Amino acid sequence: MWMPALVGLVLMCQAIVGSDQGKPIFSGIWVQASASPPKFGVVPVCGMRCSIAQQGEKLTIVRDSGKLVLDLTGKPEVTRSTFGGYVSEMVTTANWEDTVLVVISIFKAPTDKGPGLKTVARLSLKDSNLTISGTKEVFGEPMKYEITYERSR
Repeated sequence: MWMPALVGLVLMCQAIVGSDQGKPIFSGIWVQASASPPKFGVVPVCGMRCSIAQQGEKLTIVRDSGKLVLDLTGKPEVTRSTFGGYVSEMVTTANWEDTVLVVISIFKAPTDKGPGLKTVARLSLKDSNLTISGTKEVFGEPMKYEITYERSR
């Protein structure tokens, strides 16, 4: 009986702290509500569905492609992977621009063509919906996008 009350208190405290700082709280389970652009591929940050937990200066995103933990102070998060003898690296940073969280990810491909993929994702909340908008560049070819998510019930 005390557990639901404790969970409610924690969520209320997160909302108060978030609103005191003027920053939105993205915590929740989000489902894509608008279509992705044709030939776009996976939407940066969330994909078609994701779970977000925001605690202090950390944002943890769980999606079909795995888990991403972001430092909300701008500290770069580096993920390295090896495939067929090649080492690739993804560098992700997250910074606040007023009430919008800007997440920049650069995938350094093992080629001489420069970054293989760069995404800029701007996360914002409006009317209880999450919007992720920005650009996705594959070898320098930018593509703009804006995707809306609804909270799963």
